[in-house]
Amino acid sequence: WLDSFLATVTFRMWMRKARYGTYLNKWGRTLADFGSAVTKLVENSSGLHISVTPWNRIICDAVDFANNPKIELLELTEAQLYERIDTNGYDRNMVESLCATKKARETTDKKRKDNKNDYYKLYEIHGKFPLSNITGKKSDSKIYVQQMHVISYVEVKTGRKSEYQDFTLYRGREKHDPYTIAHLIEEDGRTLAIGAYEHLFETQWMQNHSMKAIKD
Repeated sequence: WLDSFLATVTFRMWMRKARYGTYLNKWGRTLADFGSAVTKLVENSSGLHISVTPWNRIICDAVDFANNPKIELLELTEAQLYERIDTNGYDRNMVESLCATKKARETTDKKRKDNKNDYYKLYEIHGKFPLSNITGKKSDSKIYVQQMHVISYVEVKTGRKSEYQDFTLYRGREKHDPYTIAHLIEEDGRTLAIGAYEHLFETQWMQNHSMKAIKD
């Protein structure tokens, strides 16, 4: 009884620290809007953290979510990058080199989001890859283990040609995949279930068609 009581108290303290109520609100709304929600659970030097990963920040397989790599897009400030040297184990030399190449945030069609060059775009990759990606040994190329890599690249134009500087801020093994997915109703053959937005596609199409007919 005492062990159960202490575990409950500890769990409640963690939920307050991790803002578990805020997580549940975001999780429920994402689930309703899109039909599926991705949860990320990470433990580092600052503790155990739980969050909802927005669909516009994750790249994953459209059919099989569980058995394929996931890539999360991060846009961090210089202060956040240096903070992650201690909390997430980022390589200090790589962070300093990356911070020397500032670039404004851009949309997918290469338009600037803002006028500040204070953000750095990173790609956080999780999945099962050859162990040789970490050890550099050719003998480990057939051994697959769960890994995490944080990389970035910067385009450098030399005349008409473009070259790319690559930065590996972190690489290493991890115990498990930090991402899990939940569905309102799971759909066969696709990662993303059907949410409120997709249910309205045909209704919106008919509304557009009717307004076009009235205009004509």
